[in-house]
Amino acid sequence: VRALSAGAELWMEGRYCGRVIGGSKLAEVILKTDENGTVRNASATKRADTGMFLPLDVKYIASPGVMKDATVSLAPGAQRINGLPIIVGDGRVSADVGEAKEMQGLRALETNENTSRASLDGMKESLHFSVPQAFYHRAWVLCAVEPDAKKDPVLTTRLTRFGIWGRGGAMADTTLALPRGGEKPGEEFEQVGSVEYTGADQKKISAPLYLVRVDLKTGDILDVLADEKDQHAPMKIGPYLDFEFLGKCGGLEVQTDRRRKPVPTSTSAVHVFGVTLEKSPAELRLKQSQPGNIFHNDEKPETTFAVRANTAGRYELRWEIAGSDGRVLVKDAKAVELSAIGSAAEITVPLTMPDLGWYGLRVTLADTGGHVLLRHDAAFALLGRDTRTAGYESPFGTWWFSGVHNSTQDPAVAGPML
Repeated sequence: VRALSAGAELWMEGRYCGRVIGGSKLAEVILKTDENGTVRNASATKRADTGMFLPLDVKYIASPGVMKDATVSLAPGAQRINGLPIIVGDGRVSADVGEAKEMQGLRALETNENTSRASLDGMKESLHFSVPQAFYHRAWVLCAVEPDAKKDPVLTTRLTRFGIWGRGGAMADTTLALPRGGEKPGEEFEQVGSVEYTGADQKKISAPLYLVRVDLKTGDILDVLADEKDQHAPMKIGPYLDFEFLGKCGGLEVQTDRRRKPVPTSTSAVHVFGVTLEKSPAELRLKQSQPGNIFHNDEKPETTFAVRANTAGRYELRWEIAGSDGRVLVKDAKAVELSAIGSAAEITVPLTMPDLGWYGLRVTLADTGGHVLLRHDAAFALLGRDTRTAGYESPFGTWWFSGVHNSTQDPAVAGPML
């Protein structure tokens, strides 16, 4: 139970399990059991203020592999590495990403068990946390790579919220190939120590311990981040997100999209010893004036973005409009000054174009230094006037799922889109 300024957060086995809303500070926690139950090792501690960072304890998703006896040059436990708060584990509590597998996948066309999991399932094949819902834009991963050439030095870091019937494309997946065998690491990799373990031939093996900056593709899940009352979420705990590690994922096949699924023939060589999520200094929400950014009749073509500060500062929204051939037709930007945490500003982007049709809309949010916080690819359609006269005698129709498959049940949204 983690006390907040008002109310508290609940965590179980290192996974976020919801929030108790209260108007005052937490005073007491009482654990009740039946007559045969006991409460052991109860204690109260003062947690360090980690600010914009959320350190996660890997021991709760531990699935040690060949590095199970590894010693880490860093001291175990909560500490700061280059100012970053992180909980460091040793080999016994490390997470072998090679253990992450698909398990049950697509079933009966409309249900995907693999993307309808909950973190509390505690499956050996899932390196899976639930975390409070927030605009996390980076993950900092403390990890090492096996020299085994039969394994791939690949790490996929995923942020999403799974759905009851499975989650499709709304996932922020970032896949990185880690340096191995003398390769020069890129700027996102920093060696902060070493890991030593015993190999299969009983010889000692030493591997670099990297602190990896993973830029999460938060712009890919703006709809998920904005939805705080998700009726399709498997865990009924209020707003939350799923965060997990995988290895190499697949691609598009003839009738199947495997881009969100681990490749069964690939085993990752990456072992995780710590991870911390970092919140973005600013959040971005899309406030559509028309569902799907689809405009016809006298509807004014425009869409609005709301920028909210987690850190006071100056932020810039940039946008590009491209035609169906990919050629950029409009390029513009607008800056806003947000003077306090929680302050917000709205920026309306005009979408009027000389011709009717489909257009791509790419939006970027950047901070004062020009560093990109997120990118979001959207689209809009200008349809002109609706001159249709056909009624129910028309042979043309379409299918609305009315709530199934994570779709809306609201006719005011579905109707105009159809």
